[in-house]
Amino acid sequence: MRPVGGDFSLFDRLTAHNRERLKDASFFKSILGFISVNHKPPLGFFRTLVVERSGEHKQELDLKTFGTQPIVGAARLFALDAGVEHTNTSDRLTALQLAGYEDATLLKELQEAFEFLTLLRLENQLQQARGNQPLSNYVSPEKQGTC
Repeated sequence: MRPVGGDFSLFDRLTAHNRERLKDASFFKSILGFISVNHKPPLGFFRTLVVERSGEHKQELDLKTFGTQPIVGAARLFALDAGVEHTNTSDRLTALQLAGYEDATLLKELQEAFEFLTLLRLENQLQQARGNQPLSNYVSPEKQGTC
């Protein structure tokens, strides 16, 4: 959350209070962890991408739900556990690496994957905008050359 108006010191006090209460909130962290891993990577048996089978987005992949969202959730959980205050996913992962939190290689790979998927998503939305199409988080792996 971020303040948008009013007395920002109230926001600072609230976040400090929440941070303090969540330090030992193992049940909350377990729920956050469950939510983070609830969306499995869209990989098939032979390293193929699993795409929508029917509907408006047939043969497309949701880059947000199955790409960036699990990374965002993991970064939130790690940041909460480590006391990192950043709200931006890349900033969180960088701060975690600098703090020596857990596996530095994993954190670096998560950051690279997050940045790649975000760039792919934005490039796809730029192409949609140029084609006067509605913007979405769905990409066709065949059109992107990723299959």
